[in-house]
Amino acid sequence: MTTYYVDLVNGNNANDGLSFANRKKDVSAISDPVAGDEIRVMKSEGLRSLGVDLACTYLSGTVTLGSALNATIYEDGAWTAATNVTCTAGTDRKSGSSSAQMAIAAGFTTGKAAYFVTGELDLSGYEQISFWIKTNQTLAANLITIKLCSDTAGATPVDELTISHQLTASRWVPIVLDKGSALGSSIQSVALYCDTDPGTVTINIDNMVACKASSTDDALTHRDLIGHIDDPRELYPIRSISGTTIILDAPVHASGAPDTPRGWSRPTATATGYRRRPFFLGYTALVSVNSITSLSGSNSGTSSSPIVIRGGYDETDMSTVDGDTLVSGAMSGYYWGHGATTRTWIHWYNVGAAFVDGIRPTSASNVGVGQSRFNCAAYAVTTANGVFVAPASSQIIDCLVVATNMNVLWTTFSSAAPRNTLIENLKMRACGFGSSSIFIGADIPPLTTRGLEVINCTPGLLIDGNIEDCVFVDNSFANGMQISAGGGTGGTVKNLTSTNGSGAGVYIFGGNWIIRGLTTSGNSSGAILINDGEAIIYNAELGESTKVSFVGSRGRVILERPAHNPDNWEHYYYTGTINLQSSVVPADIAKAIEYSPNHASCTQFEHALGRQGNSAVKFPLLSEGGATTEHSFQFRRSNTGLTGRWIVYGGQYPGIDTDVIVDLDMDADTWETKTMTLSPDENCVIESFVEWYHNGITTYKGYVAGPYIAEQV
Repeated sequence: MTTYYVDLVNGNNANDGLSFANRKKDVSAISDPVAGDEIRVMKSEGLRSLGVDLACTYLSGTVTLGSALNATIYEDGAWTAATNVTCTAGTDRKSGSSSAQMAIAAGFTTGKAAYFVTGELDLSGYEQISFWIKTNQTLAANLITIKLCSDTAGATPVDELTISHQLTASRWVPIVLDKGSALGSSIQSVALYCDTDPGTVTINIDNMVACKASSTDDALTHRDLIGHIDDPRELYPIRSISGTTIILDAPVHASGAPDTPRGWSRPTATATGYRRRPFFLGYTALVSVNSITSLSGSNSGTSSSPIVIRGGYDETDMSTVDGDTLVSGAMSGYYWGHGATTRTWIHWYNVGAAFVDGIRPTSASNVGVGQSRFNCAAYAVTTANGVFVAPASSQIIDCLVVATNMNVLWTTFSSAAPRNTLIENLKMRACGFGSSSIFIGADIPPLTTRGLEVINCTPGLLIDGNIEDCVFVDNSFANGMQISAGGGTGGTVKNLTSTNGSGAGVYIFGGNWIIRGLTTSGNSSGAILINDGEAIIYNAELGESTKVSFVGSRGRVILERPAHNPDNWEHYYYTGTINLQSSVVPADIAKAIEYSPNHASCTQFEHALGRQGNSAVKFPLLSEGGATTEHSFQFRRSNTGLTGRWIVYGGQYPGIDTDVIVDLDMDADTWETKTMTLSPDENCVIESFVEWYHNGITTYKGYVAGPYIAEQV
């Protein structure tokens, strides 16, 4: 068992990595770690106070500084083009109404491509500039220089700052260029120069601001995450900076107008603002076991001795964890913060990622992720790019995900793969985009999810397994918080809260579910939407007027002790509702069963409410073999247009070969006792059913009361 030391900033890959003094720079430089090895990674910069208040409103994408920390250099509009360059106000933008779009033709070679008149700016209180850039072709490092000029034509540079790393095509990338000393005190224009011939390329620039010195706490840039100290892990990516106004970033931005940010997902508050800047390590895979697999060998960990990558080590001698390691990089292809390919038993702790995928352990298994954060707004990702693309038989524990792309858990393994995935105490804020789901679990039962908290996110999906103590608030899920059988049979849910969603509170798609404790309110499409499958729900507190609705003609929901009433139950079918109630009862009986056949198709016995095979309500009749037994119940209907029958189906009991039917032909709103006579050949408990259908009026109701309590199956 070997301990390796990695310093992502000041390490040296020529070192052996076996001590703090000889620490490496990259995890990928460690040659083939084996089971039981630990890779220690130095922590990244911690929280730094901005020194001003940050006012944040729940669900708002805009937060406000108490005073401005930056100076605006460029915000909107077209630049002025040089020869062989066409400048327009680009609709593909990060903020405002446009970006600066520069289409450079083949005839251009080097020199000034375009400039923008800024008005006179005193930038002497700043040392850096920060902006967004996007190119439609990959450009080499050191090709583009931004010049701040004292004239109005971008011809007399005062400050020259070169982009020293590659720019990957079709990606909005946050750039920070540091002069290391004061910028000019009389700037009147900004210009983009090409130091080598870029070829034919289109470049977009947006939201360029001047920033304080990198050594100061209030040096706010587009690479920072921003928030309050009350939850130091819940920080948000920045889309734009304009004076005191900060727009938080949306999970995905491919092209065109930027997507609406999900917004601040904590309670409204004004408090001192803080920023956190990840390690920005360029355009490769970062703290990544994926890189290790490219070295000699392909070792994995074991269940008792996993390979551990642990971030957050102190800067003195890397003997103590006193922070975490938050990394950032480019959105080039499928780069990710932390990854593993084909290896098993790889565990990450105290790590995080921003502006890239968080964890992407492709085709690996038995992966562990703990005490980690992911602020992974991904720009221009056009495929289902997950924050966690987690394999089977893995654990994700005590993690926070803010403003992510599409998926948090994405597994696509065959049924032969080892499974048993655990998600515990995962918090999600402002996540998701489009029609993809936050959780996608293909064919992976049992999935156990415990302590999940999802606030202000888009589509959510849990497939199979056991779900405990989960909360969903203010989410815009098209079909509610979805639980689905996937490749399995369902599972159990305990203590689920789902409120204020744009769809149903819970969407059930297939499988058999036991839900113990469900609270819903304020969901636009009602409490529960079901599309096939069955759910038995205990102690439901459903605040919506529409408790259950159906997609299609299959599925049922059974509410046991709704509103914690031990003497009540409600059954919901696509044909109608059956429930125990005390409002309409005979004089000598406290409760009766009410049938409400309210579906348009419930117009014949083949589609009747309460029909055997569709209903979970049956009436058991104890009958003696070789004798004739009479059984009686009281019945009522609200209108003679409601047709009903009490039936025992023939061929199921010895001596009862044909259906035994009692027509329910009572007058309207009148209780009447009906008797059924049975003569089986053997002693048996005979199941009888009460079935109702309407004749086009869906408000009629039927009732049953008697000496027996209906059995629910």
